[in-house]
Amino acid sequence: MTSEPSSLGPLSARLRRLWPFFRPARIAMMFAVFATLIAAATEPMIPALLKGLLDQGFVSQTLPFWAIPLGLMGIFGLRVPALL
Repeated sequence: MTSEPSSLGPLSARLRRLWPFFRPARIAMMFAVFATLIAAATEPMIPALLKGLLDQGFVSQTLPFWAIPLGLMGIFGLRVPALL
């Protein structure tokens, strides 16, 4: 009883066998990959915007107060269509 990956055959052969089941949903899969990339790219932007607000916005008033909420709404505006 060996469960080595090589005993199942090459990965490309296994994926070729499964492809007919996923072919009808290939556009949905491409959209899901695109949405995942958008979410992963925008995730680090949220703490970066909040860092500016907490470090500079309340103390020195160098950062316009409206810029942070506008930036957050912009990021979530990018993310919401990608999640639908």
